[in-house]
Amino acid sequence: MKRELAFNFTDAGQWPNLQLWLKHYLGNAINGGPMEVRLSRPNRTNAQNRRLWPVLRDIAKQIPWPRTTQIMREPEEWKMIFMSAYRQETNVVAGINGEFINLSLSTSELTKQEFSELLEFIQAQGAEWGVQWSDPALKVFESYREA
Repeated sequence: MKRELAFNFTDAGQWPNLQLWLKHYLGNAINGGPMEVRLSRPNRTNAQNRRLWPVLRDIAKQIPWPRTTQIMREPEEWKMIFMSAYRQETNVVAGINGEFINLSLSTSELTKQEFSELLEFIQAQGAEWGVQWSDPALKVFESYREA
């Protein structure tokens, strides 16, 4: 049976409590066998992911890509375009039929903070392009300003 305990560490004021927690938990648990301690930032939530789609739909309805064409892209394609620009990573491999596939474009791997930054990036780029945001997209941006 795998047992995991988590301590959500949100500010430096919690450091003394975290130290006590680690000392107690690890001190008692180490007798049960090897332990693994992992530090990580929380991944983006499903709620954050749902907020992304109204924004991408607005862009997909209004902006062609490449910008010099009349080709309208689907929201899923815009997600990949923005992730590529945000991450500026390239992990491109050849597909089965010789097509190019970027393997590094997953929002599920973003932390909550990175996802918020991605939404801010999309909002700024959309504003630069003159995107007229729908009410659902405006509510997304407002919820991030309040958080």
